[in-house]
Amino acid sequence: MIEYFLAVWKCHKDIATMFLKAGIEYKGRNQFNETILFVSACGNNSTLTEILIEGGCDLNECTRSWTALHVAAARNHDEVLRVLVKHGCDLNIRDRDGKI
Repeated sequence: MIEYFLAVWKCHKDIATMFLKAGIEYKGRNQFNETILFVSACGNNSTLTEILIEGGCDLNECTRSWTALHVAAARNHDEVLRVLVKHGCDLNIRDRDGKI
């Protein structure tokens, strides 16, 4: 699992895709309680974000206090935002503090 998160964080989409196709569990969390989709959004990796969503990641899962949408918006990751919206993320979802 650590290798998978590292592949996503370092934007190695081919390696991360290989893990996905091999059936590696991607619904866990890393040591910071972050989901793999959140890590992909943090890293501004729109291609991998789309692969993860198509692979079944929950668009609206809250990590620590934010979702992938929150972190992409906060970091101005426009392409990641487009991918999330395209796949139907909840635009009104609140973070753990109740803020949109």
